[in-house]
Amino acid sequence: MENKIAMKVLGVTIREVRNEVCGLMLCDLEEERGLTILVSKTGAQVIAAIVQGITMPRPLPHDLYLTTVRALGGEVSEVFIYGYKDGIYNTQITITGAQGEVIVEARASDAIAIAARLHKNVMVAEEIVREAGIPLKEVKKMRAEEEPPTDEQLLRTMSVSMLKKFMQKFVEEEDYENAAKVKRVIDERTSGSAPVDATEADDV
Repeated sequence: MENKIAMKVLGVTIREVRNEVCGLMLCDLEEERGLTILVSKTGAQVIAAIVQGITMPRPLPHDLYLTTVRALGGEVSEVFIYGYKDGIYNTQITITGAQGEVIVEARASDAIAIAARLHKNVMVAEEIVREAGIPLKEVKKMRAEEEPPTDEQLLRTMSVSMLKKFMQKFVEEEDYENAAKVKRVIDERTSGSAPVDATEADDV
């Protein structure tokens, strides 16, 4: 039986590899190893909204998936990242029902969104964590050294504590326009009204 490591969403980085691409950070439950998965900006925003408990005005694709599975008498029992090649993570969703188990392939971002909605861990093959994972200390250092983003949609994927840090940096640099932009996002977040772009987009 393949060894698996349970992981959870640590957060969303704003380091863009190319346009519209963000890094989703997973970490193990002991918070020792981190794993970066490249996803579309909108996919990252959706996952960040789920983790932060932001309510969407309309059902998202993963909500429809879960509703359909439950209507057919099934339940999602596991999300498993089992392969990695050329920057793409191969992911499976296991559905358990009266007829037994059914395993379906899924995009990593969709599968992680489903796991987050169900408050389930994401299971990752131990070999992937060993080969592609990095020490969490390095992950935190990488996050801390990010240049503050100025795109408000990207800012909305970040934690309030990180937003406050970036706002302070803008103030110290006398960049008051961007400081005000970050302040607006903080106000939206604390009032629970922050919009999230939930448009469907493919992973890279």
